[in-house]
Amino acid sequence: FTPWTAGAARAMASASPVLPSRREFLAAGAIGAGAALTVLTGLAEGSSADDSGGRPLSPTAVRPPGAVPEPEFLARCVRCGACMRACPTNMLQPALFSTGVAGLFSPLAVPRRGGCQPDCTACGDVCPTGAIRQLVPTERLWAKTGTAQVLRHKCLAWEFNRKCLVCDEVCPYNALEFRRAEGLDVAVPHVIEDKCTGCGWCERHCPVTAVPAIVVEPMGALRLADGSYREAGQSEGLRIERRPKKRHIDPAAPVRNGGDGLPPGFQP
Repeated sequence: FTPWTAGAARAMASASPVLPSRREFLAAGAIGAGAALTVLTGLAEGSSADDSGGRPLSPTAVRPPGAVPEPEFLARCVRCGACMRACPTNMLQPALFSTGVAGLFSPLAVPRRGGCQPDCTACGDVCPTGAIRQLVPTERLWAKTGTAQVLRHKCLAWEFNRKCLVCDEVCPYNALEFRRAEGLDVAVPHVIEDKCTGCGWCERHCPVTAVPAIVVEPMGALRLADGSYREAGQSEGLRIERRPKKRHIDPAAPVRNGGDGLPPGFQP
């Protein structure tokens, strides 16, 4: 063991990294997990001042029709599940972390599970705390929960140049229209936002698998603690009305005898 090797050994020892103690390692892991939980659950945004108007933290956080503004809704809702049990289409589902920890297990409208019937008032009728207002059918019609939007990169018409009319066929409010677009042989869907109530039937029946090509977001939702939904909606320029159920006629897609070659959405 020469003086040279002894000096080299001392130099290598001094250059070795200092490993954290077990306690320091666990503390660092806990801090990292807490930071991740804060981001994933929306805790970092939960106290934002601009949330006072009822803005949900997630684009998928669509509340039931008649839900009061978000801060008051979260304060009133006791997570009893009565509205979810009463929902006839299974649309209402418990939230996990999409609205933050404060919204855990509160009801969300999930259109892929079911659409919202225009004349249904079940959720408001059974809510014991007034988190969802009890509305008569004429007021319920104007309780806009959100607005549908077409994801053009997934739409059969927009992306694949294929005829599809499902969203228009199932819409109870005539809130979709089909127009010609440059470079496409078929008419493509556009949402008429001031006629859309966010009922979700278009999303429920969209034939595109996984994430559908038309989805409902809480954009434009009408959330009132009191007062008339009808009057508020009309003052905002909404044009909500039911349409009679009828067969959709697409002038750009002539119907063949016997129904051969009909695109999705046509009823022979």
